[in-house]
Amino acid sequence: MKKGFLSALPVLLLCLSLLSCGGEAEVWHYREADPSPANPLMGNVVWAEDGDSHPQPFSLVYANITWAELEAEEGVCDFSAIEEKYRFDHWREAGVHMILRFVADMPGAEEHSDLPDWLRERAGGAYYETDYGCGFSPDYSDAAFREAHGRVISALGERYDGDPFVSFVELGSLGHWGEWHVHPDVPEAGSMPDEAVRAEYIRDYLDAFRETRLLMRRPFTLPEGTEGQAVGLYNDAAGNLGETIRWLDWIAYGGAYADEAGGLSPMPEIWKTAPIGGELATFLTPEEHLTADPGALARLMRLSHASWIGPNSLSEIDDPSLDEAVDEVISSLGYRLRVTECRVEKRAKGYRITVEMTNEGVAPFYYRWPVHIRVTDDDGTETFFDSGIDLRGLLPGSTAVGSAELPRHPGPGKIAVGIVDPMTGKAAVPLAMDVEEEAFWYGLAEIP
Repeated sequence: MKKGFLSALPVLLLCLSLLSCGGEAEVWHYREADPSPANPLMGNVVWAEDGDSHPQPFSLVYANITWAELEAEEGVCDFSAIEEKYRFDHWREAGVHMILRFVADMPGAEEHSDLPDWLRERAGGAYYETDYGCGFSPDYSDAAFREAHGRVISALGERYDGDPFVSFVELGSLGHWGEWHVHPDVPEAGSMPDEAVRAEYIRDYLDAFRETRLLMRRPFTLPEGTEGQAVGLYNDAAGNLGETIRWLDWIAYGGAYADEAGGLSPMPEIWKTAPIGGELATFLTPEEHLTADPGALARLMRLSHASWIGPNSLSEIDDPSLDEAVDEVISSLGYRLRVTECRVEKRAKGYRITVEMTNEGVAPFYYRWPVHIRVTDDDGTETFFDSGIDLRGLLPGSTAVGSAELPRHPGPGKIAVGIVDPMTGKAAVPLAMDVEEEAFWYGLAEIP
């Protein structure tokens, strides 16, 4: 709910005047407010091919990019066609960010291959028909396939690494839907490779994406020499109690993958440095996920320290009786930021403005979007300062302090804070605080 530029009652009740070593200072504290249901980089995810209108808010879209559609001609990646199909320009302009997954095998209703013809004919593999559907499972250990994979992932990295629009890349490539598993009925020629070969696929992604955050389906052991790189995790069976508990057990303790005793490595605190995501298990409808065991989905999200759900998400729920349950789940995801204190200290040649920000969510914010302090003079002149707060280190329950030196006495002015999305250059993050807000700038204090 919007208020007048600076909510007078909170200021009158919560403003304190005091003397400090630098001179006279005033301190403001702020009431907490309900979190927004559509914070950037968290919450519901929808398919990138979908329209704009969904019953529930969202801020992320998702695209499965098949090898066949990206590189139909060897060595020529048709990014323009991909970006048109998945509406890259449209979503950028709307301030929505993307999760991308590259896949080589998408089970479908009819026999087909998701590899380009030139690669399918060169590398090995096997057609299959299972209860997953029909498709072609490549021989992931084939040298020609491996070489081609390294090239295409490198091309994806050249195109999208560091692009703030493509905010997350899920390691796909292997297995049905890029989920790093193969149905037991698939012929041996299309089975999953062993740990040494899987490590080569992981390395392809780590080499190609140095800035964009990566996630993998399970806590696979990272290649030698890359153990310090933070790779997040995604759970494509979220809401399935048994599967999610098993997934959390892998994260906590590692364990076997197939017949490999050390295929999975413990990563119990990976959520502190790398994102957790995933989509709802399809054995229930989204509505059933909320009603079969009320509150269970929210509890699993909190245990996972997840930031988003999708593309199978809660976005299509249009039942007012479930609004409270939807809100409970969305409130159990991602970060929840607010400023708790602002201090304005008068000095001989200006002011020092200090803000304290806290995170009351379940996960940090995984990019260093700048937290700006804005001072607006009475004549409308705006001056911006980077507070220096690094949101990546703001773990749940912790506080970060940032400041700005205003090197003059401008006369009457207003102080606001905003977190700027590098994709748009505009403030974009809702803060859970009860003050005036205008275009995601939150009024903090006044300079007399």
